Amino acid sequence: MKIGIDACFLNRTHSGGKEQVLFNLLKGFQTLGVARNIHIFAYDYSAAFITELIPDAACTLITYPCVFAKKTLSDSLFKTFKLNKLVSQQGIDLLFFPHYNTGFRKFDIPTVVLPHDIQSVSNARLFSMKDRIIYGLQYHFDFKLRTKIIAISDFDRQEIEKYYPQHQSKTIRIYNPIDTDFSPPPPKNKNTNPYICAVNIAYVHKNTITLIKAFEEIMDKIPHKLVLIGRIREETEFLRTYVRERNLGDRVVFTGLVSKEEFNVLLFQASLYVNPSLFEGFGMTAIEAAVRCVPVISSVSGASLEVTRALLNYYHPADDYKLLAEKMLELLRTEPARPQLEAISEEYSNCYSYIEISRRYYELFKGLVK
Repeated sequence: MKIGIDACFLNRTHSGGKEQVLFNLLKGFQTLGVARNIHIFAYDYSAAFITELIPDAACTLITYPCVFAKKTLSDSLFKTFKLNKLVSQQGIDLLFFPHYNTGFRKFDIPTVVLPHDIQSVSNARLFSMKDRIIYGLQYHFDFKLRTKIIAISDFDRQEIEKYYPQHQSKTIRIYNPIDTDFSPPPPKNKNTNPYICAVNIAYVHKNTITLIKAFEEIMDKIPHKLVLIGRIREETEFLRTYVRERNLGDRVVFTGLVSKEEFNVLLFQASLYVNPSLFEGFGMTAIEAAVRCVPVISSVSGASLEVTRALLNYYHPADDYKLLAEKMLELLRTEPARPQLEAISEEYSNCYSYIEISRRYYELFKGLVK
């Protein structure tokens, strides 16, 4: 059996949870000893990174076409007109798309798509008309032309079945894989300021503005800084503007993109992790913080309560910054006992083990190949 994986959605800079899901799956396939049955199709700029994650897999590298300004369009055209020939040449038995935008053609072999969520349809108010049209068109063909659709939570599956009921029989729920192979960093320097942190600040629906306002509400009562990890996009540039206009620059830190090692250290050494998101199809970073035994506060939006198994600290509604401020202050003053944090970490590690989730994917693929 040869499993093809389309990794052409990867950007030159890796910064999102959707990409991390693929990385964790590739690592899982390598650990399971099935990597020799995997063939990856990727643009040439991803070669070194993919080889490091899954050295036993085969790769077909494609020179990235610089003709089109929008990667979305060039990806779509490649998958519609060129990928089928490459798949046939390599004798692929099943093709897995770990991202939406799978092109506009049906393949002669089983195909599986992982759209991650459909919030541009189910949570449309947060998206422009242009984005709603583009995403809606992609989902229409992704779901119509593929053999199976993977939902990343029961909430996500219900959303897909609600808005695309004709594809209910295709949908299967598999939770996201979490990489728990990390080492604790050296102890934090005693002179280092304590801090609260959050990740994924690039998107409006992550609701980082509510966290900043909540922090502003209590910052005179605590010594902590607020560390915001990740890139800022044009649509969330207003966050920096708010911090600048409110003179919060000494206490609110934007890290920009960080390495995997830096990310690990920042999570491990945080006093508190906050996920104020308005929508989550899964919510990986809250789990990633909790498996490092960091106290977590989360909204209950979307799949958050389901995926975190109601084990964390919650507030509602997600955009109530005063309520969030109270919860943050409460948790900083009464930090959960270490055994409680360790028990949560162990449960999440068992539920979302990247090895076991990768095994589920591989068993699904095997079952679809005739």
